[in-house]
Formats: sequence, structure tokens, C-alpha cells
Amino acid sequence: MSNLSNLMISGSYLGLINLQDSTQNLASQSGYVELQDGLGDNIGISIDASNNNVRVNNTLDVGLTLGVTGSSHFRNNVDIDGDLDVSGSFVHSGSIDVVGDVTIEGDITAHTGSFDTINTRVLNVTIETASVIFSSGSNVLGDEITDRQDLIGQVVVSGSLGVEGNSAFTGSLTVSNEISSSTVNGIGNVTAYSSSVDDRLTQLEVSSGSQDSQLSNLENFTASQENINSGYNTFTSSYYTDSASFDNRIDQLEADTGSQDSRLDSLEAFTGSQETLNGFYNQHTSSLNAFSASQLNINSGYNSFTQSTDTEQTQQNNRLTSLEGFTASLQTDFVSTGSFNAYTASVEAEQLVQDGRLNNLELETSSIDTRFNTIEAETASLQTEIDGLSNKTGSYATTGSNTFDGTQTISGSVYGDVTNITIASNTASMDLSTGNFFTVALPAGTTHLTATNIQPGQTTSLRLGIGGGGRNIEIDTSTIKFASGQDYEPSVSQSYDLVSFISFDSNSILAVSQTTFDQ
Repeated sequence: MSNLSNLMISGSYLGLINLQDSTQNLASQSGYVELQDGLGDNIGISIDASNNNVRVNNTLDVGLTLGVTGSSHFRNNVDIDGDLDVSGSFVHSGSIDVVGDVTIEGDITAHTGSFDTINTRVLNVTIETASVIFSSGSNVLGDEITDRQDLIGQVVVSGSLGVEGNSAFTGSLTVSNEISSSTVNGIGNVTAYSSSVDDRLTQLEVSSGSQDSQLSNLENFTASQENINSGYNTFTSSYYTDSASFDNRIDQLEADTGSQDSRLDSLEAFTGSQETLNGFYNQHTSSLNAFSASQLNINSGYNSFTQSTDTEQTQQNNRLTSLEGFTASLQTDFVSTGSFNAYTASVEAEQLVQDGRLNNLELETSSIDTRFNTIEAETASLQTEIDGLSNKTGSYATTGSNTFDGTQTISGSVYGDVTNITIASNTASMDLSTGNFFTVALPAGTTHLTATNIQPGQTTSLRLGIGGGGRNIEIDTSTIKFASGQDYEPSVSQSYDLVSFISFDSNSILAVSQTTFDQ
């Protein structure tokens, strides 16, 4: 260390700053050289002898911009080992590389930012000016049921879209394919509703046709009334025409009643056959369901028919009442008393005939009601018998897959279908979803044996037909596993080999073999 305490320079040597070793200049020294005061104490600043870089060893307090007072210029690098406290603004025109962490207590304003990874607790974005290519993993928008997410523009979902809760569309909804739903709010079961609508539309069309016919008859009747006012002969002719119309309509109604009788006879015969079929529950259940549906349709048709009959009777009564009022309004001098009395008697006779036919029709309707009541009672009896059959034992055949919970006790035998494996591309593949028993004829050469659709808890047997020597087997050890040292080798003579399998997971099956069974 160079000490200038013995050098007398007007008594002001204490204020001098010199190199740590001032016996030689800076260029002839190496490394960082400390700056010292006149007493040889370090002042906390070092200079690199090779490039004149300045290093501050202690805390550097900056006033305004980087410098003590005002602006300062550093030509080379500045290394700061301690803290840097900046009380004013800090303006940097170049890039800044930070190797460690940066903690900022305040806001950051940046025109453009590029980040590989951002970890943040809260991210508030006012405007997103670029598109997000993808967001990997699962994402959640919002944390409360009352949160609202607005997506402006077209939204395309390439996978399935599940909505938990109600969906509301203020605009139109266009679906390019079918909408599958068993129930619709306000309608209920779609299939049942469609069937009901078809039946009601059919009845409405029938009723509309009847209404058209009745309106047409009413128009004819009105026209005939106007013609009657012009003279007795015209009235008489119109009445007979109208009476003929009554006769035709009553004939049609009686024909329809006969058709109802025929249908009821057929239905009663069908009901009798249902009683015979009660002993064979599995065979007649489908027919009984169809029969019940037919009953509902017939009851609906009967109600429509009865309602149409009541309407027809009411219209006829109204028309007869109008006719009687018109007759009463006729002047006595319109025709001779004898002719008018004869005409009135004819009208009353015609009315009596129509009343008799309507009475017969009402009796027939009452009979139909009684027969329907009998059928309904018979149907209730059939349902009671079916409910009883449901609790009895017997043979039941089911299709599709079944799952049985709890312990199952089977007193008889259980057997399954035997599936013959067809070898394709020198590979015999056992699809364990098709059964538990397989056979394969092993051809000459090498055959690859593998298993697919393995489920836990399966036991499977494979019989291999050996036609002679030269048969080799290659086991897919990823799906079929034999015990160590007990690999399967086919017989060399004409015989059967048996391989049994059992599974405990869906990855592979464990196997044991026994060879040379006589064919």
C-alpha cells in the first residue's frame, strides 16, 4: 500500500485519492486496483487495469439520474455487487438482462412485451389484439355461477359440447343434422306426442270432413228455405229432397254402426285369443302391448264417433225445430186446409220414422258402450294375469348384454357358443368379447396366436386341431402369458391340443396347455 502521510504537500495530503500501489502506473498493474485516500484506506471503488472498467464495491447512492449530482457518463461497464437505490427516474436506452429475480412494488408500463412463461395470480386484460393459437390443458373461465363470458363473432367447437344447465338462444338455431331427445319441454315424450298428434289430426280431418258436409247440407237447406218462400210446390220438392238427404246420412250412420259392430266382433275374438295366450307370457307380451295400443286407438275412435253422433243428432234436432217453426209460420190460406193437413201429417210421419231410426241408433250406441265396458273389464283381468305371470319362474330369452348384481345360483347347466377362428395373414385372433369357447385348425407352417378385447374375470378355452407334423405356433406374449418353462408346443401327431386361459385384468390372459387328445 502506498501511504502519502510522510509527503508534505501544503498540509492537504488527506484529500488526495491515489491507487492502491502508486509506485507504478495503472497500465503496468493487473486486475482490479483499489482507490485509496491519502492515509491508505480503501474508498470502495476499484479500477480494472486492463480495460479501465470501474467497480463499486459498496452501495452506490444515485441522486437524480445515474450519477452523484446531475448526469454522469460511464464509458465502460459498471459492476455493482451491492444494492442500487434509485430515488428518481431511471432511463435506459439499451437492453437490460436480469439473471436473477425482479421484484417490483408498483406498476409496469410496456408498449410491447415478449415472455416465454408468465406466472401470475391475477391477469386483467383490457384488449387482446392478437389471436391465441391454442391454450393447452383444461381451462376454466369464471369462478362463480353468476359470471358472464361474452364471445363476439363465430365460435367453432370441434369436439363435443356439453352444457350443464339451461340454454337460451335469442336468435335462430340452425342444426345441420338430427336432434336426438326423448322428451321436449312442454311436449313430453316426443314419440308418444307425435303419435297423439297424428291421431288427433286424423280425427280432426274426419271431423272437418263431417263439418264440411254439414255446412254444405246447411247451405242447401238455407237455399231450399228461400225457394220454399216462393211457393208451396217448391217447398214440398225441397223438403222431400232434404228428407232424402236425411235418409242417406242416416243410412251412412247405420252402415258405420255396422262397421263398428264388425270391428267389435273382431276385437272380442281377439280378446278371446288373448285369454288362451295367457299361459305363454314370453310369446304374447308383444301382442298384448299392441292390443293395448289398439284398444286406446279404438276407444279414441269410439269417443270421436259418439261425439260426432251427438253433434249430428243436435244438428238434426235444430233443423227439425227450424222446419217446425217454418211450418208453424205458414199462413193457413197459403194452401188448402186439406192439403196442408195432409202435408203436415206426412211430415210428422217422416219425423216419426226418423225418430225411430235415431232411437235404434241410440240403442245400438248403448249396446256398443256395454260391449266396450266388457272389453275394458276383460283387459283389466288380462293385466292382472300378466302381473301374476311376471312373478313366476320359467324360461326367459334376452338379447343384448345383461348385468347381474349379487350372488347368482344356477341349478342347471350353463353353456356358451363355440366360435371357430378363421386364420387370416397367418394369425389366429381370439376376440374374447364374442364368447368363451374357441376352436382352430392349425395349418402347416407357423401361426401367430393373439387375444383381443380382454376383460377381467374371464375363463376361456381353445381347442387346436393338429393335422400332423410341421405345425408351429408363435405366441403373442404381450396378450398371452404361459408360466416360465411351460410354453406351449403343438403336438406332432394328428390330435387335439387344449389351451385354457384366465384373466385378472384387461391387459393379458394367463395360459396353461395340455396336448395330444385323440381326435
